[in-house]
Amino acid sequence: MRKPCVWTLQTWGFLCGIQPLHAGMTSYGVDVVAGFRLQALSFFLLLMLLLSWGLKRLWNGLRGAFPSWPVLSFRWAFGLLLLFGMLIHVVLTMIAGARELMTPAAWEKDGSRYRLRAIPGSDGVPRSMRLASVEEIKERIWNYTLEHKGDVPDGPFGGEIPWKEWRAPSGGVYCYLACKSIGGGRELLLYEPAEAGGKRFVLLRDGSIEEWSESKIYQALEN
Repeated sequence: MRKPCVWTLQTWGFLCGIQPLHAGMTSYGVDVVAGFRLQALSFFLLLMLLLSWGLKRLWNGLRGAFPSWPVLSFRWAFGLLLLFGMLIHVVLTMIAGARELMTPAAWEKDGSRYRLRAIPGSDGVPRSMRLASVEEIKERIWNYTLEHKGDVPDGPFGGEIPWKEWRAPSGGVYCYLACKSIGGGRELLLYEPAEAGGKRFVLLRDGSIEEWSESKIYQALEN
């Protein structure tokens, strides 16, 4: 009857002595998460105590100029700060709700907070769709030039080509540099708006469509 008890105690001691092995991988246990929460709460409580002490000293220091003011104790100072904090939290919640009502579907949850949805650009619109759109506006410009004996359209606001044709799939309007003629030279004629993000497709006067960085576009505009 004594041997099973000894084996049980030995087994229990062996299991209690086992240390977790993480094999070099990041691992968070319940104790680590609880430690993070305890640190955050401790810092918050310490900050509240310091602010309460500062508010008490400031209030009682101003009583010399305003004798009618009552003496503020540390407990009342802590309570006032807690009350103001709750009121500010309610106001911020109301502002966030009004923002969501005014811009529906513009925000998405990111962990414990919300952030604006990414603007559709090179990450949101397929590259093939952006390229096809540039090829389409290029065809409209070239066809207009052939039909009008070499005259080129004035741009998105000229009315020669429907406005919707100048709209980029990533958002915004194509940036068009009016010129006297097309069909020769590698001068910049049209490029995607900033909403495309990253490298943008550009249309040159000789009809070439290439991908340029933002710095290269700015350099071409300066030249």
